[in-house]
Amino acid sequence: TAEWMAELHKFSALQLFTYQKSDRSIVIDSCLQAGEFWTDPVILSNTRIGGQLDSGSAGIRLWEEDMTQRYAELLGLQPETLLYQPFEATLQRMDSMGLFTPSHP
Repeated sequence: TAEWMAELHKFSALQLFTYQKSDRSIVIDSCLQAGEFWTDPVILSNTRIGGQLDSGSAGIRLWEEDMTQRYAELLGLQPETLLYQPFEATLQRMDSMGLFTPSHP
């Protein structure tokens, strides 16, 4: 549904924020959604602080590939630009395209 896609885009923005603000060393890989809240995060990190489900640097590389496949073309960016430009620029682009509103396909 459109509502689910908007929530997915919001979660992806949170993932990208965490990735960039941690100097590309931590990713929130997945969460469960309970109403308006996200719970039970799976953390990926270069130092394996996320426990048993943390697949470390290899998991972060897989996340980077997935993120660029899903969003670079959608946002009209080169894959390396998506991961390395300032987060605020990506967030503004996502918002201006209406990705956070349920009416977006």
